[in-house]
Amino acid sequence: MTLACEVEVRDRALWIAVGDDGVGGADVSRGSGLLGLKDRAEAIGGTISLESRQGFGTNVVAELPLDPSSR
Repeated sequence: MTLACEVEVRDRALWIAVGDDGVGGADVSRGSGLLGLKDRAEAIGGTISLESRQGFGTNVVAELPLDPSSR
């Protein structure tokens, strides 16, 4: 399996993208660790998006404010 990761600062937010070419099928609603990550990101005013079609790998993008107190 191949893993790719990018990290940048964009508009006063930390932007993180992680993807793989694995089996896919990850789903936040199934109560996995992804749900905990989503909850934590939202608690500080950030977002996490997930794309994980079965058979096509998984891509996760997080945008986290660099100053959570300013939300």
